[in-house]
Amino acid sequence: MAVVNTKSTEVTNADAGDGKMTAGDKIKTKNQTVETVATDSAGSVYRLLRVHSSIRPHSLQVGHDAITSMTTADIGVYDTAANGGAVVDIDLFGSAINMSSASSGMVERQLEDDNTDIDKIGKSLWEYLGLTSDPNKEYDLAITATTNAPTAAGTLAMRLQYHDGSK
Repeated sequence: MAVVNTKSTEVTNADAGDGKMTAGDKIKTKNQTVETVATDSAGSVYRLLRVHSSIRPHSLQVGHDAITSMTTADIGVYDTAANGGAVVDIDLFGSAINMSSASSGMVERQLEDDNTDIDKIGKSLWEYLGLTSDPNKEYDLAITATTNAPTAAGTLAMRLQYHDGSK
């Protein structure tokens, strides 16, 4: 067995340079809320945040009121309306989340989905999506009521902390 001195990419890069933070190392935050209505149907999409494909998610938190009957909701990524609005990955950040009981504060969801590998920490959104290169476009982060329609109004909230992708 050997004693090793292993460095992450960040430490290696810092050792090679002057060690100062770059613009891409500054964490930014976006927060938004939307309201559900008792007459919304299953399949309803609640688009909360617009982000660029180059961002590097640091934390994605979701909070919600008790939204009666909304027992399965996914947290994912959609194209913007300008790009057709289609789903890109419906449950990238969470699948089958029960929202019929109120959350106790904001709940971390960045790596909730079993398909999100922990090695994606520090990667750009386009890498989370499994793309081979940055498409250089915007996406919407959204919550989708997947199988059960909300039968009561409520608030959905999303907070994203991220690096803006600039170097």
